[in-house]
Amino acid sequence: MSMQNDDKKKIHELEKKILLLERKLNQDNLSRLLIEETNDRYQKIYKHALQELTKQKEELEKARNIGKERTIELESANIQLKTAKEKAERSDRFKSEFLANMSHEIRTPMNAVIGYLSLLEKTELNTKQSEYVEEIKTASEMLLFLVDDILDLSKIESGKMVFEERDFSLRKIITESASLNIPRAKEKGIYLHINFDDSIPPVLKGDPMRIMQVLNNLITNAVKFTETGGVTVKAAYTGTFNKRDKIFITVSDTGIGIINEEKDSLFEPFVQSESVIHETIGGTGLGLTICKKIINQMGSDIYINSEFGRGSTFYFDLLLEKGGGGISDIIKEKQSDPDKEFRKDISILIAEDNSVSLKLFYRIIKGIGIEADTAFNGNEAVEKCNIKAYDLVFMDNIMPEKSGYDAALEIRKNGKSKNAIIIGISAGPFKDIKDNLYNSVINDSIIKPVRADDVKEKIIKYFSLKY
Repeated sequence: MSMQNDDKKKIHELEKKILLLERKLNQDNLSRLLIEETNDRYQKIYKHALQELTKQKEELEKARNIGKERTIELESANIQLKTAKEKAERSDRFKSEFLANMSHEIRTPMNAVIGYLSLLEKTELNTKQSEYVEEIKTASEMLLFLVDDILDLSKIESGKMVFEERDFSLRKIITESASLNIPRAKEKGIYLHINFDDSIPPVLKGDPMRIMQVLNNLITNAVKFTETGGVTVKAAYTGTFNKRDKIFITVSDTGIGIINEEKDSLFEPFVQSESVIHETIGGTGLGLTICKKIINQMGSDIYINSEFGRGSTFYFDLLLEKGGGGISDIIKEKQSDPDKEFRKDISILIAEDNSVSLKLFYRIIKGIGIEADTAFNGNEAVEKCNIKAYDLVFMDNIMPEKSGYDAALEIRKNGKSKNAIIIGISAGPFKDIKDNLYNSVINDSIIKPVRADDVKEKIIKYFSLKY
């Protein structure tokens, strides 16, 4: 009996162990399944990650290749841009040089024509000869205006036009512009009135020559296109803007007027009103274009109100700072006394490569009672200044072998004439190249066409007799 109980007990323990082993085996199987499942999951994740990484790598490589291509394209574009810029700058430089040379080449013969006409005018002429001289002078001046218009337009469009900032009297500028047109107005029997606001500051700061250029063009056109009635120029003070004085200027006429369809295109280059063409009044069609561009450069604009057959009004604003000088100083600056005595014992050298212009200049100086030596190019001018001490040298800017500026620079360094007054002769405004010419090398300038009064004025300026 006892043995049976022991056997049962052993069997029960054995069953218990078997049950534990089965449980452990089941747990192991479950763990294995979990591991296999986890491994499968990680394999999938790994494959997906690997695919994504491969895809990103391919995209990165593709992007890198695109970047290389774009870098190459960008470098190519930069090279093309640099080449285009250099070409544009070279073209702009050539254009400027061409304009300067053209100005010189045209103005030099015009200098001779107008200069000799001025000398001829002072000789004894009969009535018919005087009329012929006057007609030739008018035609010459018109040709000169045309050249100036074309050069001004080209300089503005290429950004080469220089604007000054100096004290001036607006009243004086308007009065002078009107005065230039009074003879023509009287001849046509029309009035020319100025209405100037006394509250406008007496001294302003800006470019008086450019403002006068605009005013003169507008007033000249108004007089030209008006047969009855007249022209009125008004300047009104309208307050301040950005600490600048605002001046409102109008030029009104009772002339032929302009049809509405033509107003928008009136400021385009070479465009003229049909009414102007039909009236055969003439003109280049550049004046108003230049006026608009000048006013635009000054930070404003120019406008027109017009009714065909009843006249036109051009108007614009000027924004100008108050000037620092006195009005009397401005007036004195421009005054000259043609009867003032000057030294006749000075030694003068004229350097000019054009023989006709050289003869004209020589005759002008001889006509005011002074003898002068001549030089045909820059090298000859330097040689003569090394040998002789000249008091005054008139030096053409553009000459063969050595330019006027280079010759003047050499004269300043060496020779007996290093302290001479050197006056440059130019076919264009010297202020456009003042960085070179006003570098303590050239004292003053004179613009072609050269007139006897211009030469005399310069001599009086530097060699007047002291009382």
